Amino acid sequence: MLRKTLEAKLGSMTNAEFREVMALTTNDIRANNVNLGKMTSMAYAVQVAEITLGLIRRYQVA
Repeated sequence: MLRKTLEAKLGSMTNAEFREVMALTTNDIRANNVNLGKMTSMAYAVQVAEITLGLIRRYQVA
């Protein structure tokens, strides 16, 4: 579900990009929400994943 949402907004992504996005997004949410006892909405998770994918694509080393 999250992958389809991201691909609809930002274009297709490779499996490696998706795995990296999910790992970084999960770590961010754990550090900034779960450990502080906050709930995380799907909209927030999508927003964090979009930012993460943008950063991965911008600074990807060939």
